[in-house]
Amino acid sequence: MAKLRKKAKRRILLVFALVLMALTRMVSVGSVGAAILFPVLTLFIHNNYLVTEGSGYLVYSIILALLVAFNHRENIQRILNG
Repeated sequence: MAKLRKKAKRRILLVFALVLMALTRMVSVGSVGAAILFPVLTLFIHNNYLVTEGSGYLVYSIILALLVAFNHRENIQRILNG
């Protein structure tokens, strides 16, 4: 059952990223958006279902989201500047 939830989370992230990329025509927006959604989904799935990974998985997802945002900081700045 946990594998099914992980697959569902991956599919949600992929669809979210693809929709953002299609709407904005910018890959970095899709990447950063999916990275930010990852900890949110992790928290939601952890709080509403029985997940055995513990809080370490949430910490990992937050660190990963921050790393992706940090790596895209120049692209984010260019997007914000127009």
